[in-house]
Amino acid sequence: VSTQSTGNPRIIMSNSSQHQQIAYSILRYLKEHVEGKYEYNGLEKEGLEVAIQCLTSSFQLNAEEASNAVSLVSLFEQKGLQEEKKTSKESTQLDPETEAKFQSYLALLKQKKYFDGAEEGSKDYQTRFEKAKERFLKSRNEKQQKEGASTEAAKEPESTKDPKEQAEEFKTIGNQKLAAKQYKEAVEFYGKAIQLQKNAIYYSNRAAAYTFLKDYEKSHLRLLSCH
Repeated sequence: VSTQSTGNPRIIMSNSSQHQQIAYSILRYLKEHVEGKYEYNGLEKEGLEVAIQCLTSSFQLNAEEASNAVSLVSLFEQKGLQEEKKTSKESTQLDPETEAKFQSYLALLKQKKYFDGAEEGSKDYQTRFEKAKERFLKSRNEKQQKEGASTEAAKEPESTKDPKEQAEEFKTIGNQKLAAKQYKEAVEFYGKAIQLQKNAIYYSNRAAAYTFLKDYEKSHLRLLSCH
């Protein structure tokens, strides 16, 4: 004898095997698709009806009993809610240091009789507990934001290197490249030095690098034009 539908997962018939119960749930799902309960494209009604016939025959099911079976859709929805609650609970877990501070905060609230009239473990107690935790976390976050803003404001602006010093560094690297016979790289670094500081030595060194590259024309012109 089948049970009356309550919307909750349950056994269909007392003598049904576990596999038959699963089959009945699948049968219900297929029949609901045929009846157009779900908006899901790409399923052919004829194919669904064939699947229903095969399932009914293979597991010796009574198609009329399918409506009383456990709803697979409901099961998945319940599973989703459980996962959502689990994720929400995990996201509110505190690190050891914060948890210790929160416990101190709770102790202070108890001294101020915040939980008076609410038995620990009761719904009322849990509601007050969640509100206390929410206030604690909000206060902590606001404090962290203020401290972060203060830290940023206290930071001194990064000092920029003097252009002359930077130019000398580029010239030094250029000299090293020239000594290593890396003439193209030497030209590049002398050029960087010139961009920062107009200096006859930098121009002369770059002209020398061009000479080593046997680019005599560019060497002569760059030296004359000084750019």
